[in-house]
Amino acid sequence: MTIFSLKMRSSLPSFILSACLLCIQILSELSLNAASEEERSARHVQRANEMRDMGDVQGALLDYNEAIRLDALNAEAYLNRGITRQNMKQPDTASDDYTIAIQIDPTLSAAYIQRGLVSMDKNDPEGAIADFSEAIRVDPENTKAYALRAQTKFDEKYYAGAIVDYTATIALNPDNPKYLCERGKAKMKNGELDEALKDYTFAIERFPGYACAYYLRGNLLLEMGDLARAIKEFDKAVKASNGSSGALLMRGFISYAQGKSKKALNDMRVSQKTELKQEARNYTQLWLWLAETQLGQPGLAESELKTYFHHRSKDGEDFDPWYKTLVHFFLGDIDEDSLLAKANEGDDEEKIAGQLCEAYFYAAQLRLLRGDRTGSIPLLEQSVASGLTDFYEYKGAKVQLSN
Repeated sequence: MTIFSLKMRSSLPSFILSACLLCIQILSELSLNAASEEERSARHVQRANEMRDMGDVQGALLDYNEAIRLDALNAEAYLNRGITRQNMKQPDTASDDYTIAIQIDPTLSAAYIQRGLVSMDKNDPEGAIADFSEAIRVDPENTKAYALRAQTKFDEKYYAGAIVDYTATIALNPDNPKYLCERGKAKMKNGELDEALKDYTFAIERFPGYACAYYLRGNLLLEMGDLARAIKEFDKAVKASNGSSGALLMRGFISYAQGKSKKALNDMRVSQKTELKQEARNYTQLWLWLAETQLGQPGLAESELKTYFHHRSKDGEDFDPWYKTLVHFFLGDIDEDSLLAKANEGDDEEKIAGQLCEAYFYAAQLRLLRGDRTGSIPLLEQSVASGLTDFYEYKGAKVQLSN
C-alpha cells in the first residue's frame, strides 16, 4: 500500500442563509442600476463570488453569465466561472473558460494555474507543466505555480527538476515547512539522502511542531539503515501530531516487523479508528491479522479479518481485486505460488511491481509465522529489490532483514 463556505452554509439555518442571499441580491441590484456595463459586469462577478462562497453555485453561475453578457472581455468573469465549473466536476467547460480568460488577458497567471490543475486531473502532465510555466513567466514570484510545477515533475519522476522548482518555492515562501519537506522527498528519490536529511532537519529546527518533518526524517533514517533513530523520529511524529493515524500506523507497522506484537496492535487499532483513507484501513486489518497471529492468537486474527471483510462487503464496498487476493491468501484460500502468479498478472507494469513487492513480503510473513526464517529471507530480499521505498511492505522487509 502506497502517504468556503459550505461549512458556513451547513452551520446556518436555512432561513438565515436565504435572508443573507436575498440581502446580497437586493443591495447589488441597487448599486447596479446607475453603473456602466463594464462596472455592472464587474459587480456581477463580485456578487457571484459572494454567492458561490455562500454555497449558491447556480446563482453564482447566473451572475457570471450575466457579467459575460454585459462585458464579453471580462477575463475575471471567465476565470471565476471556470473555477465554479471545475468545483462542479466539469473540467472541459472549465478549461474552455480558462482559455478564453487567457486570450483576453495573457498575463492572468491564475487562469494558467487553474487550467494546469485541470490538466493534472486529466492525467496530462505535459499540459500542466506548460501552463504552470506560463504562469511563472507572467508572474515570476508566483509561489503556487512553482509548487505545482514541482509537484507535477515529482509525480513524473523528474526529481532533479522538482528540486529546482521547490528551491524557488522556498525562496519565495521560506515560512512554509511543507516545501522544505517536499524538496527533501525529491532529494531522497533522487538519491541525495544526506541532502534530504538536511532539509528535514532544517524544517524541524525552524518549525519544531511540524509532525510531517519528523515522520519523513524517520522514513529516511530507516532507508539509511538507522532503525533506532528512525523509531525515535516516529515517536516524535506521534507526539507532535497528537497521535495522528499516519505516524501511529507507521510506528505500529515497524513494531510488528520488529516482533513487538502488543505495541503494534495498540498503535494499529487506534490508527484504524482515526485513519481517513479506506485503503489504509483495509491494509491495517491485514496487519492486525499478522500481529495477532504473531502474538499467538490465530483464531482471533482469522475471525476479525473475516468479519471486517464481510461487513465492508455488505456495506457496499467494492474491494480492489488485489486486496481481495491478499485476504484470500491470509485466510488460506490460495497458496504462495498462486499469490505470486496473481501479483504478476495484468498490463500495468507499475501496478505489477507494487503487487509483487507486497506479495513477496506477505509470503515471507506466513513463512516467518510458521517458523521458517530461512525460507523467508529470499522473499524479503525480493520485496526490497523492488526499490519501492514508499511501500510499507518494502520498509517492513528492510527491518526484518536487519533483525
